[in-house]
Amino acid sequence: MLKIYSLVSGLLMFFLISGCGDEPAAYSVQGEPEFSIGVVADVQYADRDDIPKYNSYYRPSLGKLTECVETFNRRDLEFAIQLGDLVDIHLESYDKVLPIWEKIRCDKYHVIGNHDLSDTADYDTLLNRLSMDSNYYDFKRGGWRFIVIDTNEISVFSQPEGSEKYELARSILDNLKEQGSPKAVPWNATVSDEQLDWVDALLSEADNAGEPVVIFGHHPYVSRQESLTALNNDKVVQVFESHPSFKAYICGHDHDGGYVYQNGRHYLTLNGLMSTPDTNAYAIMDFYPGRIVVNGFGRVDSREMNITDFADNE
Repeated sequence: MLKIYSLVSGLLMFFLISGCGDEPAAYSVQGEPEFSIGVVADVQYADRDDIPKYNSYYRPSLGKLTECVETFNRRDLEFAIQLGDLVDIHLESYDKVLPIWEKIRCDKYHVIGNHDLSDTADYDTLLNRLSMDSNYYDFKRGGWRFIVIDTNEISVFSQPEGSEKYELARSILDNLKEQGSPKAVPWNATVSDEQLDWVDALLSEADNAGEPVVIFGHHPYVSRQESLTALNNDKVVQVFESHPSFKAYICGHDHDGGYVYQNGRHYLTLNGLMSTPDTNAYAIMDFYPGRIVVNGFGRVDSREMNITDFADNE
């Protein structure tokens, strides 16, 4: 009897992992989550010709985003969030992509990416177009706190030339260039000290309230691809990891995706939706007590991220 049960269980798991249609790339039986969210990164739509050499397929993003939205709407999601670079260039690109995004029936949130600003819009124009009150903010769902940061604030592409933030970014990039660092690229950026202080204060509040925290941003702060890692990443990560409430950082920007587990925290980079002509990339994340299950679709790997309770380790 045990052998029969094992065979049936194995076949069930095989079909669940194989998946079909809109099922995730891998999936395991988990029971009912406390809540679920939809996540997508780097849609990067534009009405321009593809550049296969750089794995850049712009027009197909509309069809893939439509499929993503339809999948999200078939699930009972608490919210959906896009992790930046919703468009590649030109403000009018939003006229095509936002109507698709707005079809999502749950609450929706934006992260700002470098392409949303570079060759697209200034901050005031962008915030108005995306109906955002601020470039960084936080909210709570299901006993968790979610912090959305703007990793583009200190950069040479988001600030007026000659401004204090522009000159700070220029100085950081020049120093990195002298050191021969792969991070010395004009599309790299980071948060301001003011924003980092704001994050620090929110994490302290979450520490005191016993709230676990996920931070969303665009640029990776921990990555195996140094050239795509945000400026001043060591300083920012030190602030994140000084708080027991901080559990995970989820971002985009690196279209190949990635995952690093460090000091009991999860650093997850979602694959870019626009990087193939026809294969999609997005995820539904299920929140359970003590773990987050990432159900990846298309190029996004599925995984289970166990949540460390640092109070148990004291």
